[in-house]
Amino acid sequence: MEYANWFVVVMGVGIVFFGLIVLIIAVTIMGKILGGRAGGNAAAGVSGAQRAMAGAGGAASPAVNDIANDMGLIAAISAAIADDMGTDISGIRIHSIKKVA
Repeated sequence: MEYANWFVVVMGVGIVFFGLIVLIIAVTIMGKILGGRAGGNAAAGVSGAQRAMAGAGGAASPAVNDIANDMGLIAAISAAIADDMGTDISGIRIHSIKKVA
């Protein structure tokens, strides 16, 4: 049995949209089931981080010091700069890294 092209297209698009609707419903139900626990923890984590930054005052926060001491980050920045400049990574030297925002 051979089907017309338009029928195959309509059935394909219909099945995809039906699957997407089922997926949206499943995610919504799971969000309502698990939303109370996950949402509360995420909100508490953000407010805790904000309190920690506010409590630091004028002193440098530990996060800024972690950025300067993160060797993986320094290596990635060095590689990106060397690639952009077209030189070898040993040909550049990063003196300091400061967090902008």
